[in-house]
This record gives sequence, structure tokens and C-alpha cells, in this order.
Amino acid sequence: MFRPLITMILSQRLRSPVTATCLRRMYHERVVDHYDNPRNVGSFDKNDPNVGMGLVGAPVCGDVMKLQIRVDEESGKIVDACFKTFGCGSAIASSTIGMLLAINSWSSNCSILAVKLAFLSSDFFYRKL
Repeated sequence: MFRPLITMILSQRLRSPVTATCLRRMYHERVVDHYDNPRNVGSFDKNDPNVGMGLVGAPVCGDVMKLQIRVDEESGKIVDACFKTFGCGSAIASSTIGMLLAINSWSSNCSILAVKLAFLSSDFFYRKL
């Protein structure tokens, strides 16, 4: 119900003071920054043996996220990460923040990162209500 309104407001890119005020009430300014300037958008070669991929979607709201990591074979560290997200502003912002959290982490910690990202995403969502 609110998704079209939020998408419209976010697409305005703070053109008017009224939009800026509404946007501040719905999203934290860091979330808006990550939505406006997403980091690590893209994809890796799917045939690369050092690349892992996860695909997740939310049937209720229609968000779809494809997350990829590149792991160094010797150290087991995540050396690069990228994503493609089709969804609302909070989904895009949480994807870009998740990629920043993942880089330079150990691949064995991916489940911990997933839990952190889930909490972060839900926190962003409930702040805008």
C-alpha cells in the first residue's frame, strides 16, 4: 500500500523541502544515502569457482535480491561482493550495506552476516513506519 508512495518520493530525489521532510520521517539519512548511492552493484561471472551466489525474494512485497561473494581460496576471506536488488528503497539500502559488511569477512561467518543483515533490514523497515 505504501510502496508506490515511497517509490514516488524516493524517485523525486529531494526536489522540494516537503519531499525532504517526508523522506526524513520515513528513512534514516544513511538509508537514503545508500539508496541514492548504492555500493557494489553488479554481478560476477557465474562460472568462476570462487564465486558464491544467493537469491532471495519476498513474495508479499515483490523484492528480489541476488547477492554474490568472491572468496579467496587460500585465506577463506571474502575479497569482493556485489548485488542486484529489485525492490523498495529499504531493500536496496540493506543490500548495499550488507555487501560492505561482507567484504573482508571470513566466508565461514556468512551465516552470522546473514542474521545481522536480516536484523538491519527489519530495523530499517520498522523505522519508517
